[in-house]
Amino acid sequence: MTIDWQTTANVATALALLVASGAFIWQIFSHRQKKAYTKSHFALQSALESYDQAVAVLSDNNNDRVTWITAARIVERANQIAKNVTEQVHIDVLEV
Repeated sequence: MTIDWQTTANVATALALLVASGAFIWQIFSHRQKKAYTKSHFALQSALESYDQAVAVLSDNNNDRVTWITAARIVERANQIAKNVTEQVHIDVLEV
């Protein structure tokens, strides 16, 4: 029995292409997941900082209408930013 080296080479090449394609697809998937996580983390940090800023605006016990409107606007903007939090762990932190 003789080994057909051309067939063996063709099969090896096909398998190598399949593995390389799989690795490429995995890299794309991994990059997208990391990008989504980073975007969610940024939104979480921004929302939390905005809520802290609203608290700071009201912390002087000033009952001025302008102060309350400013704080309300900050909270509303923070709520809009919080809608971009997509990762479950970030959502859990935001809820707390």
